[in-house]
Amino acid sequence: MRKRISSQPQRESPSENTGWLDLEALARVEVTSEDAAYPIESALLPVGATGWRAESPGEQTIRLFFEAPQRLKRIRLLFREEKEARTQEFVPALVANGRRFIARYRAPAVSLQPIGSD
Repeated sequence: MRKRISSQPQRESPSENTGWLDLEALARVEVTSEDAAYPIESALLPVGATGWRAESPGEQTIRLFFEAPQRLKRIRLLFREEKEARTQEFVPALVANGRRFIARYRAPAVSLQPIGSD
């Protein structure tokens, strides 16, 4: 087992040469809702760091469809709330050959508060 204790969380961005997949070339994306000012491309591509927002409230799904099988080493997520308190849950899933598999890792629900609120 390898272990590392770090006082600072590692911050990597897709623009760094760290082995991030070129999603524009390798995948297509599907979303259940999208605010025109915050399209999904701005969350998945290395340029335009405005992020994605849903157009309507409620449960949202983002699906990536890869043209060919890919080996995923890491998935980077950043949830930021600037307006209202809410709960965020992330559940990764894999669909291969028409069969759905839920990843063994299920992230705990996170309560988000607007920036500057206590």
